[in-house]
Order: sequence, then C-alpha cells, then structure tokens
Amino acid sequence: MILYKKINLYLLFIFIFSLLINQFSGNRGVFPIDSFAFFDTGFRVLNGEFPFKDFWVVSGPFIDYSQALFFYIFGVNWQSYLLNASLINALFASFTFLFFREFDLNTKVNFIFTLCLSILAYPSSGTLFVDHHSSYLSLMSVYSFCLALKKDYFIYWFLTPIFLCFAFFSKQVPSTYIFIFLLFVLFCHFFTNRKKNNLSILIKISLSLTFLLIFFALIKELSDINFEDFLDQYLIYPLTIGENRFTSLTLGLKNVVFDFKFIHLAFLPYFILNIFEIFFKKKSYKTIDFKIFLMFVFTYLSLIFHQLVTKNQYFIFFLIPIFTSWSYIFLQKHNFKWKTSLSYLLIFLCIFSTIKYFERFVIDRKFHELVNVDFKNSLKAEKIDNKFIGLKWITPKSFNIDLTNNEIKKIINIKKVLNSDERKKMVITNYSFYSVLLSKSISAPSRWYPMDGTGFPIKGNKYYEKYKKFFINIIKSKKIRVIYLLDDAAKEALLDYLDIDCLKKEHNTSNLLIYTLNAKCSDLDSEL
Repeated sequence: MILYKKINLYLLFIFIFSLLINQFSGNRGVFPIDSFAFFDTGFRVLNGEFPFKDFWVVSGPFIDYSQALFFYIFGVNWQSYLLNASLINALFASFTFLFFREFDLNTKVNFIFTLCLSILAYPSSGTLFVDHHSSYLSLMSVYSFCLALKKDYFIYWFLTPIFLCFAFFSKQVPSTYIFIFLLFVLFCHFFTNRKKNNLSILIKISLSLTFLLIFFALIKELSDINFEDFLDQYLIYPLTIGENRFTSLTLGLKNVVFDFKFIHLAFLPYFILNIFEIFFKKKSYKTIDFKIFLMFVFTYLSLIFHQLVTKNQYFIFFLIPIFTSWSYIFLQKHNFKWKTSLSYLLIFLCIFSTIKYFERFVIDRKFHELVNVDFKNSLKAEKIDNKFIGLKWITPKSFNIDLTNNEIKKIINIKKVLNSDERKKMVITNYSFYSVLLSKSISAPSRWYPMDGTGFPIKGNKYYEKYKKFFINIIKSKKIRVIYLLDDAAKEALLDYLDIDCLKKEHNTSNLLIYTLNAKCSDLDSEL
C-alpha cells in the first residue's frame, strides 16, 4: 500500500510538472507561422468550419478538432491553446513512467528519466506542432502495443490502433513508418504464437478499428467533408512534398551521427545487450522481449529518419530518456565489472543532455528561431488582446524593445481596420489569430502561406489547379467581397491563384494591401 501511494505521488508530480513546464515554454515568445498554426483553425472548427472543406489541410486535422474541444471547455484564449500541447506532454510522460514501471525500472530512476522526458518533449515547441503531436501519439501506440504483447490485456490491444490513428491524423509521418513496422512485428508475433490466442488478438483489434470507423463516419457526416478533397489534400498531394524532401536528402557523418550523438549513446547499451542475448539465448526470437526490442529499434530508426527528412529544427531528443531507460533496465539484468559505473553514466548522460537541450530549446527557444533575441525585449501580449494573457510577445525579428512594441502596435491597427470593415472578408497572413481577435472567421484558405509548396500546391505542381479551384470556391461560397493581404505573406499567395482582373486595389500601406473583388472577371464569373 505504501509503495502504491508513492507511485501515485510520483505520477501526480510528473503529470503536473509536465503540464506546467510546457505552459512556461509556450509563453516565451512566438514564431508566428508555427506558433499560431492551430489557433484560428481551432476557433473556426468550433464555429462550424472544417478542414478539407473550408481551408486546405496537408496535416493536423486531429489537432484542429481537439483544439476546438479545448476552446469549448476552457474558453478561446492562449492558455487553453497551450493546454492542448501541455496535456499531450503530460499524458506522454505519465504513460512513459507507467510503461517502464511494467518492465521493473527502478522507481526513482524511472522518475528522473521521465522528468527529463517531460522537459525534452513538447516544451521544445511549447505550442501545438504536427511533428510533436504525431510522434508522441505514435510512441504511446508503441507503448500500448508492447504492453499488449507482454500482458495481453484488452485495453492495450484496443488503444494501440486509436493512438496510431490519431497520430496519423496529426501528421502522416512518422506515424506511417511506425504503423508499417508495428504490423511487421505483429505478424512475427502471430507466426511464432500460432498455437495460442491469435484469433482473440484479431477480435480485440477489430473492435478498436470498428470504433474508429464509426467515430470517423460521424465526423464526416457532421462536417460534410468531401472524400475526394480529403484524398487530394491529406493523402495524394503530401506525397509530392515527401518526394521532394526525400530526393533532396543528404546523409553524412554530421547529420546522422554527431547531431544525434546523445540519442545513439543512450541506445547503444540497449542494442548491444539485446544482440548479445539474441546470439547466446536459445530461440530468443520467439520471446516477447525480442519483439519489443525489435519494435523499439524500428521506432529509433523511424524517428531519426523522419527528423532528417522533415528539415525542421531537431526535436527528437526526447528519445534520450526512453533509451537510457531501456539501457538501464538491461544493464541490471547482467553482472559484469563495470555495471554500476555504466548505470550511473547513463543517469548522468540523461541529466546532462536534458540540461543542455533545456537551455537550448526551452530557455533560448531555438525551435522557434528565437535563439538570437533578448527576452528582456518581450512585452505582455495582452496589449494586443486579453485572449493573449500570459504570453510574452517577442518574435525572431524583435532585436530591440522598440521593434517589439512596433509590431504590437501594427497588429492592433490591423485589428482595428479589420473590425471596422463589415464586408465579408478573407485575410491572408501567417499571423493566424485574427479570426479569434475579431470573433468571426477571416475565411483564410490555408493554415499558413510558405511559398515552398509545403502548405499548399504552388505554380509548377501538378495539384496547383486543384488548389486554385479550391481557393476560388471559398471566395464564391462565402461570398467574399474584399481580400486583405498582410505584409508577412507573399503576394504570390493571392496573385498566383486569382487573376489580377478580379482584384481592384483599394488600399495600400506598408502593412497591408486591400483588394475589392470584381465578380465579372473570368475566374469568378458569377455574382458575389
């Protein structure tokens, strides 16, 4: 009973700490194109607009819907926006602690490693980010699958597909890699487990899949999403993005070995000790331990490959506590001269790397390009709107406090201009919060506007015409009469998709362009 109470106290502390550390990180400045990626869209879903139908989506629909739920429960504000990411961080850390407890990791060591995980996971971003969401939900699917192999409980078989499905609808990769390898390990399990409960496992998984089918059928029915739009936006078009990234991928000693050196060092003892068992333990390939080892080797490879292909700032250092945990567990199973020293070395490695990356990603906010700013130049974002209470406003361009103040004033002025215009409007900007500030949709056709093809098809892409048609259909269906193009977005985000004859320049400042629409032009050719 005493041990049970201690475990609960550890778990409670981990959960609360994981929430708070991410809230702290997410309030330290913004990188607009990423930090607000789901802020407006979550609000728009809450108010009856939907991904694939009302804005082009290449990733993140699960996050859009979950954020709408958070806004519904906790109110439409910055802190409830951060809470979505913070809760995933807390659940991931808590599940990690419970997972390694099932494999007899020393409770105090488990507690230390899990705290390190909670610092290295979502706080590197703080705000919602598709790669983080997909990775942590994928890992929870791996945890659930491994526990299902070990214990054969219904709940773990049932949760495995659910975690993986939600990971996929956060981002297609690395969840797809994990899915492929998980299937492979499952088939290996069936092959070596033929005389046992394979049929029971299939029934449990089928019940989970049935639940998911019903769930998504309800979402589709309520959202009235066209299945062809879903296929084009989420499955077919993103393949062109992945193809471009894969063909431009270069592998070298620096980016494969040295950039992930602490992950490799954490993984190495786990890998070597398991290889030792494979060679010297009879029929070890049939054991559950071997299948779990195989699953984590594939997870290790999947996430490193995913990181190399995405070309974002590195975020997978949360793997260090996971693999130091596994290495520590397997070290305790063997007796040799340097066992104690290696065990302490693993703890030191985990703590040292956590401090190092905590400073780089949470304090200096490198993931969001804030490493070169002085946080003394940040200002309270509630000056913009009370919905931003708690956020310290500073962006990568804020090299002094005057620049920070000027940016806030610019946002306030744009907000006033938009508020004073009663016409149905579309606003194109990477500062995706004006729907929230105005309390009505700005009908943005995309989540963001990078003109590199990662957000939507650009000229030269074979899906360019589909996006152009999608863009024009939004204007028509929502009866848009005026389009605001803010200075942070490239003009091509508008002018490449709507003929210049459709646009009459109404206003032009250094901060924004205002175009009224000509309904008689060839692209629109119908009365607005």
